[in-house]
Amino acid sequence: MGWVHFIQKPGEDKKVVYRCQTVRDRKHLPVGELAECCKKLNNDENQKAQLVFATLAVRYTDADPAEGKYPKPAEGQQVAPPKWELGWLKLSRDNFKDIRELLVEGESEIDFDFTMGYRENKIG
Repeated sequence: MGWVHFIQKPGEDKKVVYRCQTVRDRKHLPVGELAECCKKLNNDENQKAQLVFATLAVRYTDADPAEGKYPKPAEGQQVAPPKWELGWLKLSRDNFKDIRELLVEGESEIDFDFTMGYRENKIG
């Protein structure tokens, strides 16, 4: 978890992530004076400091990137073990909270798998 600024570069569509330099306490309140980054950027709703979370994630490298599915083996063939790589996933505070709220009492995040995907139409 960390505080960052998403800064729009002039003439570009993509934002760049910069780590916020303001020191914060356990309740995420600034300790002492704000750093120069916050003094300059916190008045802009799109560039003010935001809390983000990073979590480990498994990426299946042999799945179809468009569909996220594995090819069905031919009749009589065994299913090949999946190929994967360890990566990370950046979550906003709301995304992290949504995942935490999926758990019922007595469960842990590692008790089951989450499947995530990207949809161009942003529906569902």
